[in-house]
Amino acid sequence: YKNVLRGGNYRPIEFIRKKGNKYNPITLCGSSKAVIDAKNGYHVGLRIYKSKYINVVGITVKRASKGIRLEGSKQCEIDSVTVTNIGSEGIHIQYGSHYNTVRRCKIFNTGRVKKGVGEGIYLGSSSKNRKNDKCVGNKILYNTIGPGVTAEPIDVKENTRNGKIIGNVVNGKNLCGCQHAVSLINVKGN
Repeated sequence: YKNVLRGGNYRPIEFIRKKGNKYNPITLCGSSKAVIDAKNGYHVGLRIYKSKYINVVGITVKRASKGIRLEGSKQCEIDSVTVTNIGSEGIHIQYGSHYNTVRRCKIFNTGRVKKGVGEGIYLGSSSKNRKNDKCVGNKILYNTIGPGVTAEPIDVKENTRNGKIIGNVVNGKNLCGCQHAVSLINVKGN
């Protein structure tokens, strides 16, 4: 299954319990002119929930409460996507999401509403919010994160393990210094 978005604005999109496979993934793609625009609403721009083998390529997500959120999803790829002007975190991979890849994305201007939770890419969950959120084998590769990211450009929480963070360019110029948002890369997992 492949859905190509033409240039223009789109409402927030959700994949709920969708199952692709290694040889036939579900793909949502387009140029950066194909924009998921939540219009500053309280919506997640792109939500992938309990799904497998979802590929998202080339589009833009903007003006959402959270840019892209993977929950309980496996083997998904977010590639060459632009995420900007987001209320809190840009991309959040959580709730037992395993073996996902975020590659060659541009993430900037996060934390527009809540500066202390304006992470660029956030793996797992704080134990204060959810106990034992195990996220295994996720990869963060060759992304550009910042400027305008108000919390950690990359934040890896406890119970996250066996992931890879390689070749990312991070800009911490706009870190707010609030709620411990003082480092470029925060790793509590292993």
